[in-house]
Amino acid sequence: MKLIFDPEALVEMREAAAFYEDCKPGLGRSFLDAVEVASAEIVKYPRMWRKIKGRFRRYLVQRFPYGMIYTPIE
Repeated sequence: MKLIFDPEALVEMREAAAFYEDCKPGLGRSFLDAVEVASAEIVKYPRMWRKIKGRFRRYLVQRFPYGMIYTPIE
């Protein structure tokens, strides 16, 4: 499976990383690392996380109050 980010999601991710970096140096990088881990797990196990509506699923990012909404495409 290939992961494609919605352009608005990328903007939100960058803004969140900047917010966390402003709160504490290095925390923005930790957030982006957590998103990278989440992305790798979604690619590896696309049907593992809970369905939230129709084909959409949500992965909760570790350590941060963010969820990644995705749909596996066959």
